[in-house]
Formats: sequence, structure tokens, C-alpha cells
Amino acid sequence: MVARRGHDLILVARNKERLAALAQRLGRDTGRAVATVAADLTNAGDLQRVEHTLRTNADISLLVNNAGFGAAGSLLASEVNKMEEMIRLNVTALMRLTRTAQGLDRANSGWQSRRLRSKSAGRSPPPAGSAGGNSR
Repeated sequence: MVARRGHDLILVARNKERLAALAQRLGRDTGRAVATVAADLTNAGDLQRVEHTLRTNADISLLVNNAGFGAAGSLLASEVNKMEEMIRLNVTALMRLTRTAQGLDRANSGWQSRRLRSKSAGRSPPPAGSAGGNSR
């Protein structure tokens, strides 16, 4: 875990209450500072707020992305608006945050970016014609 390795955290998630509870627990268990940003990364305004945090907080040296979801149904059976939301989160948000982070001129040349995949990613191929497996 990143906090146990001596890093303070800024956690981003949609659910403000669950985010606050997690931050409190992580701070208590690790002794690290844990800040939160309630944001839906499929929302352009929220995504821009997180990008702004990356650009303006010079203490950030590691971006870990664990956001994303997939669709198990076939492409034709999937709801098109849900697929677009999945692409905004799995592809667009990841690209924008990684681009913002990588473009920063940090004094610490050890800048890192990590993408965590879901527990099920890589276990088996997505169903034929699946809309979600390839966006993660």
C-alpha cells in the first residue's frame, strides 16, 4: 500500500461519505495525511478539478489510477450511454490525468504513474463482442 510506504494520499472517488470513511481509516492505520476530492471522473468539470489538483499540488509524485468498470454483455446488448460513460472513465479520464501528470515539471525526477487493473482483468478474455473488456 502506498501510504505504508511513506506517502501521503489524495483520494478521489464519487461517494463523498465512503471516501471520508476510507480516508479516516487509512490516516489512522498508517499515520499519513489523507486528503479527499469527491469527483465523478466521467463528469468533465470534476475531471478538470482533479487535473487542476495534479497541476497545482507540487507534493504529488505518484498517480495511481484504479477507476474503471467493464460491461459483460455483448456490444449489441449493451446500452450505448453506459458504454460512452465507460469510455469516458476507462479511456478519457485515464488519458487526461496521465497526460497532465506526465507533463508536469516536478523537481522530483522520480515522478511515477501506475494503472491498477480490476481483480478480474486478465483472468479470461472478455466475451466475444463485449463492450467493456478492451477499454480496461
